[in-house]
Amino acid sequence: MDDPRIEELMEFIDSVDGNGEPTALALMARRVESHLKVVEELKEELASEHKPVAELEARASNLSQSLAERESMRDQIQEEAQTAAVKASVASTTARAAALRKTAEEKQNALSQFDKDLEEEQLRYRRAIRALESKQKQLTQVREQISRRMNILDALVQRAEMEWPAHFFGENERMKAQKQRGSAPPRRRRRSGSRRIVMRRKRAS
Repeated sequence: MDDPRIEELMEFIDSVDGNGEPTALALMARRVESHLKVVEELKEELASEHKPVAELEARASNLSQSLAERESMRDQIQEEAQTAAVKASVASTTARAAALRKTAEEKQNALSQFDKDLEEEQLRYRRAIRALESKQKQLTQVREQISRRMNILDALVQRAEMEWPAHFFGENERMKAQKQRGSAPPRRRRRSGSRRIVMRRKRAS
């Protein structure tokens, strides 16, 4: 997580008090570190699932295209069977009618077998869609977990800034420190112990 406040907080993760016990700030830093580790693990899980999801999407797309083509072929076979049956009913000769009826019967048998194959392909497509939806749902849940952890992290860091403001740079000081990185270490501001009081004389009337 690219947050300079967390970097500042992590500097106190090993701090102890006079009895050698971890300070409250150190305990807060450890809580933040624990959440950071979970976030990193979730991000790794999310990244590792990108390829399987892409493969499932490609499979579902290919099956969808194949299914559309086979449904078009089925319509064509059905039309040919119906055309042969109609022609057989109006054939001018018995032989011609018999030939057309045979053609219609063959087309109808082919259509029955085609329907079985088509049903199996539709089943494969539905399974592919269910697998894809399940994986997408899983990734959505991982993203939601990451979002919740990030919100917790932000809340913890804000709490640390409020409870231990002296251990954190302010926003202006942080921006200055970032600009100075790589060239010279940021200087600490010198704070005077007392304010200078300017007395003004009251002009006589």
